[in-house]
Parts: sequence; C-alpha cells; structure tokens
Amino acid sequence: LSLGIVPIINENDAVSANQGYEGSTVFSDNDSLAALCARNFKAEVLLLLTDVDGVYDRPPTDEGSKLLSFYARNTSVEIGNKSSQGRGGMAAKIRAASSAVEEGSNCRACVVATGNDLNAIRAILSPLYEPTKDEKAKGTMFLTPGSDLEAQAIQENIMEEKEGDSAVSEQTRQKAISAREQARKLQNIPYAERQTILNAVADDIVFHKDSLLAANAMDLEIAESSGTAIPLVKRLKLTEEKLTTLALGIRQIAAQADPLGVVKSKRELAEGLELSQITVPIGVLMIIFESRPDSMPQIASLALASGNGLLLKGGKEAAHSNA
Repeated sequence: LSLGIVPIINENDAVSANQGYEGSTVFSDNDSLAALCARNFKAEVLLLLTDVDGVYDRPPTDEGSKLLSFYARNTSVEIGNKSSQGRGGMAAKIRAASSAVEEGSNCRACVVATGNDLNAIRAILSPLYEPTKDEKAKGTMFLTPGSDLEAQAIQENIMEEKEGDSAVSEQTRQKAISAREQARKLQNIPYAERQTILNAVADDIVFHKDSLLAANAMDLEIAESSGTAIPLVKRLKLTEEKLTTLALGIRQIAAQADPLGVVKSKRELAEGLELSQITVPIGVLMIIFESRPDSMPQIASLALASGNGLLLKGGKEAAHSNA
C-alpha cells in the first residue's frame, strides 16, 4: 500500500481443481484464496468486494436489516441465499475475512464492501480520501482479535450504537409530538365529519379487499417459509369474511353518539360550585400489536371517534398487510 499498489488475485471458479491443498492452505473460492494470499504475502489489509454494501445482521433484503460497520468475534448474523453470480456467498466471505486476520497473521484488517461503488476502494484504502458530509464509512471491517485496532473499533462501535439510540429516540419523540398536534386538530372537527371519515374507512376496506388479501397472502407466505408459530399464522390470516365484519364494526362505531363531552357525573361541592366528570380525549395513544392486521383499522377507528392521536407499532409478520 505504501507503493500505491493494490494486488488483485483471481481464482477461476470454473476450472479450479482444488487438489493437493491441506489445512489452512485449502481454498475453494476467490474469498478464501484472497485470505490465503493475504496471510502468506504478509499483506497489511485485505479488501473483499461483493454485490452488497457489507455484512448485514440479517439478509439485506429483509426490512430493518442493519449494515455492520465492524464484525466482532461474537457477532451473530443471519445469512440469506447466495448470489447467483458466485458460489461463495456471504458466509464464505465472513470465514475468509476472519481467517485473513486471525491471530498470528500480519494482515491486521479486512474489509467486506460493495464492488458496485466506484469510490469503495479509494474510500477504504486511500489515506487522502475525504468523504462527503453525509457519507458513512463503507463496508464491514474485520480486525485481528485482541489487537489494539479491535479494542478501538469496539469502543467506536459502542459510541455509534449510543448515537443511533439517541437518533431513534429523537425520531420517536418527533412522531409523538406530531401525533399530539394532529390529535388537537381532530378534536376540533365536528363529530359529524369524524363519522363521515369512519364510514369512508369502512367503504375503502370493502373496495380494496382484493389488494388487502393479496398483501396478506405475501405475509402468510413469508410466515410459513420462516417457520412462524401456527397460532401467529392463524391470527395473521385475513379473509373476505373478516374484512366484511371489520367494515361492519367500523360503521357501528360511526353510528354511535359522540363519546366526547358526555357528562358522566355531577356533584355540588358548595353553593355555586359544581364538580363534573366529562369525557375528553386522552391525548396520544401508543398501541403495540402483533400479527393481527385487522387490529390496526379497529384501533384507528376508535381513536378517530374519540379524538385521540395514535402511534402504532405492528408486528413484522404483518408488514405488507399493515402497509
């Protein structure tokens, strides 16, 4: 690297016989060959390029998957299907990267990054690269266990997680503030208009039943293929009958009298001083529900009728249905 040279070694998957190798000298793909060369040639760092941004905690196509900036010895990840463009897959890259930086190796660091980013090599290996304002570190880094570099990376990783938690907390706070502001607007809407909105929700559920059932079928397929518990799958399933019943229930809510401003009790404390109990909105409700996609419109309808803001957290099993 001090000479500005990045050696590239390629093992042809189609013709490699992979014979005559034993122990740590065995390789069966480009990744393990690269790790073997890095150790034997005493390379300072190894860069493995792939078709995704790096190592994720679960398949990168899964919702909520997170790119790992640092892969520690005790890191646990869920590996998805291999790319059709190679035979090693991410599991092979993780094994190769870990092998390259194992204790006793002169190779102190290995980075798994995407080859689709034309700036990846320069960003990772150049001492003069200046990232843009919002650009994050590229790839996933593997470091020699027990080294000073690993200790530094672990500390930086802890700091990143704390900053991430703070960002999530602030994002949640802003959503809650927005829900409160919209709830105050909702409370000022005449009940007749809220009833109209509720009936429109019921009509839309019936009108869009085909697209709702199609989205639900996607969730059911994913749940069955991932081994989701049978009781959760049963709760997850929507039917045309369920949607019809759901729409009927929302119309029944709309047909009820305004729940706000109702005097529940009244008591005279002294002459000219009365204490009244009157129904008012709670404010903002936060509801967490699992794999019941029919729960969301039910909860939302009750919140609309009662003038409350709403924060909803549905289960990942019903991601398509809830959307």
